[in-house]
Amino acid sequence: MTRLSTDEWKIISNAILTYLFPPASAVRYGKILTGFYKKDPSAGHRLNLKNGDFACRLSRLFLPILKSWFRYTIDGLENIPSHACLLAGNHNGGLQPIDSVITAGEISLKLGPDKPFFALVHDYLFKEPSFTAVLEKVGGVKACSANAMEAFKLDAPVLVYPGGDIDTFKPWKERNSIYLGHRRGFIKLALENRVNILPVASIGAHEVWFVITRGTQIAKLLNLHKHLRTDTFPIVFSLPWGITSGFFPYIPLPSKIRIRIGRELDLSRWYSKTDPDSIEEAYRVFDDEMKIMLDTLAAERKFPVIG
Repeated sequence: MTRLSTDEWKIISNAILTYLFPPASAVRYGKILTGFYKKDPSAGHRLNLKNGDFACRLSRLFLPILKSWFRYTIDGLENIPSHACLLAGNHNGGLQPIDSVITAGEISLKLGPDKPFFALVHDYLFKEPSFTAVLEKVGGVKACSANAMEAFKLDAPVLVYPGGDIDTFKPWKERNSIYLGHRRGFIKLALENRVNILPVASIGAHEVWFVITRGTQIAKLLNLHKHLRTDTFPIVFSLPWGITSGFFPYIPLPSKIRIRIGRELDLSRWYSKTDPDSIEEAYRVFDDEMKIMLDTLAAERKFPVIG
């Protein structure tokens, strides 16, 4: 059954208002920056609030809409094991990561309402109460090792986009790549918890807009790392605004999105090893496979946006 209750619709509508209506976004995030909102230290850490039935009903409702606009395809869902694992992908689309939503929704439907499944999400979204209410119900938790470890204890697959802000705001020319900088925490997390990684490659979701620059220097001037835990202030061209900040909601172009979930990478030879050399060796296994998958998907794409 895909029907949502009145209370569930209220929660979703409130989050959508914040996400897609610029005046509401400005007011609510302005309250965050000025310290008006009282911080909730438990927000994003309550794995027990995950409602698998709600996540599946929400996915059945919204995925057909996304399918009609983005004509997306997703391959490799059968590669997801029944035991704990870490699914790691390239991040796209800024604050509207359509492919992340699609991937999480399709995995939820594949695993069903009774199988635990969680996604690690940037702190930024949990600063706003309307987002927190929805994210926690669908299995979104703050991106930290403690939450991932709790999920692994439940034998749950965990979805993560380790590049975060520096990957999702990559310039247009880098759209078919993954950029992690020196971030290796997800590798260390997998090795410490003795779980394998599945690469998740996505093409097309970074063609829904045009990122001109990450704006790292602007972010430093505004001290955004302190306020929003981001090192970027992206400048983009998007509809309907034209050239503006990448933090504004926008209308995504109907770019064809292709997502591929790879096979489980066996990292067992490095289990429990946390020295820099072991972490880097394990990372290279992941990075090499991701590049092959992304290059393959990119080669199959004839035109930007059209697909």
